[in-house]
This record gives sequence, structure tokens and C-alpha cells, in this order.
Amino acid sequence: MSPVKEKPVLAVSRQLEISGKRLWRIVHHYVGRMLKAMQAAVSEKPLLKPMEKALATLELHADAVVRAA
Repeated sequence: MSPVKEKPVLAVSRQLEISGKRLWRIVHHYVGRMLKAMQAAVSEKPLLKPMEKALATLELHADAVVRAA
């Protein structure tokens, strides 16, 4: 996942010789996984309830956030 942080998805997909669509599916999978892990960690702590709402909003708009980055 680290090359995607540093380069555009198209460049990475060409370098890995896979389609851009396939790479986007991989990115979305790991972003979703990370968001679920963060929500699980936050939901166990009452002081972090406002953060839980923010993560829910981020999950709702994850596609737009990932593509803008």
C-alpha cells in the first residue's frame, strides 16, 4: 500500500502491471478495513464517542476522500 501513498494510482497500476480498477478495489478494501478497526477501538472508550461519529461520516464518504488524496 505504501506506493499508493506516494504515487498516483495509475502510475502504480502500470508499475505493478495490473488494471487501475483492480488497484482501486485493493485500496478501498484496506481503507475499509482500517476504518472498521478504528471504529472498534473507539467504540470501547466512552470518552471517544465524538470520534466514533466522525469515523462513521468518514466511512460514508470514503470513496470521495480516497480519490481526492
